[in-house]
Amino acid sequence: MVSPRLQPGISALISTIGHFAVKRAGLIISLSILCTLALIPVALNTQYDDDVIKFLPEGDPEVQRFREIGTRFQGLSVGIIGVEAEEGDLFDLKRLKTLRKLTRKLRDVPGVGSVTSVTGLRDVEEEISPLGESVAVIGDLIGELPDGKNKAAALQFSKAIRAKVLSRDHIRGALISESGKASLILCNIQPEAELKKAADQLRHVAEGVLSEDGSDLRLYFGGAPFVGAFVSDGTRADMGRLFPFVALAILFILLVTSRSLPGALIALSAVGVCIAWTMGLMSLFGHRLTLVSSSLPVLLVALGSAYSIHLLARVFSNLDQGISDKKTAVLEAVQSAGPPIAGAGLTTALGFLSFQVMDIQPMRSFGLWMAGSTLLIVAIALVVVPAACIMLPLKGRDSGRAPNWALSLMCGAAGAVIKRGRLALFVCLTLAASSAYFTSQLTTNVDTRHLFEEGSEPINAEDFFQEHLGGSRFLQVEIEGNIKDPMVLRQIERFATYAAAREGVSDVQSVVTPMACYSGVYQILSQKRCPIIVALFGRLSN
Repeated sequence: MVSPRLQPGISALISTIGHFAVKRAGLIISLSILCTLALIPVALNTQYDDDVIKFLPEGDPEVQRFREIGTRFQGLSVGIIGVEAEEGDLFDLKRLKTLRKLTRKLRDVPGVGSVTSVTGLRDVEEEISPLGESVAVIGDLIGELPDGKNKAAALQFSKAIRAKVLSRDHIRGALISESGKASLILCNIQPEAELKKAADQLRHVAEGVLSEDGSDLRLYFGGAPFVGAFVSDGTRADMGRLFPFVALAILFILLVTSRSLPGALIALSAVGVCIAWTMGLMSLFGHRLTLVSSSLPVLLVALGSAYSIHLLARVFSNLDQGISDKKTAVLEAVQSAGPPIAGAGLTTALGFLSFQVMDIQPMRSFGLWMAGSTLLIVAIALVVVPAACIMLPLKGRDSGRAPNWALSLMCGAAGAVIKRGRLALFVCLTLAASSAYFTSQLTTNVDTRHLFEEGSEPINAEDFFQEHLGGSRFLQVEIEGNIKDPMVLRQIERFATYAAAREGVSDVQSVVTPMACYSGVYQILSQKRCPIIVALFGRLSN
């Protein structure tokens, strides 16, 4: 509500705005069209930011710690690429070459900190030296691949590599399935990299390598970067599909209620102008759309059209009542409907500005732009819409505009409430009590699977990871200590064993895992002592 003391001042201001809009209608419409045409190309280049980490509370110690870990370990946003051989297994020489080529190509993608796959792992083997001593030899797990000209030698190599890789407990079930038909490529994205851009480039490179080699391997893309990119692309596609339907629905309602095509086009165009200006200004100021603010255009269509409709309804009412001078009809509509429109818009804008008290930056940005766009569409409704009413042919109707069936329905409903006030109150209280009860039964669910339809790419990828490799969700635990100290390594091993025994944990990897392959490594590591921070990685199943 607007304070009574402020109403005279607001009425005077709106009256001045109305006179200006009526007097300078041609200039206003021309400038509006020019600004809109200039900002549309800029608005179409608005970038998207799919970094979900920004939705974590700012200043929270745990969030700051998480960012520090990400910086120290070159990114904890893991893009997971699943590779599947639909027939046979991955140890075929041609498939191994494709997998190694794929791993090396992915390492060159900008924004990728590291890439891990079975073809790029180091391995520790025990050998007997010429002096008869047992020594640890560190080399490539798979080693150099033969050229394949000798088919018998290639087949023997594939069998030997299959036996060697699947004999490694820390690899089997973690990076490659028990059957050898499926494998993972883990791509750590650097903290400063754009997740969507990196994910899109990883996908492009991976699909390009398979196409170049003519490989029959099948790819699956999972993990936060790929899921975020899928959501971002899907949101934009959904907005593109939804916007025309929303616009047509509003246009249809306006045509039915006002029975004036020019009036309907004015109301819809006012919202379109506001969207173009808002998105264009966002792009000019370097702001990006997030998973929340990407819904801004549809919200503006749904919420912002009301201001223009209220003003147009008043203009049509004046014309229908016999005011023959259109300028007088428009000016009276602005003076009478303008203050309520301004008050409603200001109240809505203040509501969105309340988002500024939140400690989540994307929500604050969304609230700020929604508040600004609300004030902008109110200004358009009070300046551009009256000018458009002057420029376009609007005519009065003696028979009225509202459909008879709609008037009958509304009047009948109002009459029923008046006659049966107690019953209406009882129904309202019952609905309120039921709503309060069911609201208290709401629960939270962080499983992203519920965000996607069955058969979609993220669901298919997750099903693949669950079936062959224990899932795609990672839990990272940082452990500080002297990695050269056997007692520290022992504690890490104990913690890893404890974590592996927890329900829902399908695999645990730590710095101790490869060391345990050969006990002599402990002796090598204990020769020098230096403090270092290590991490424990665990993959969770559903």
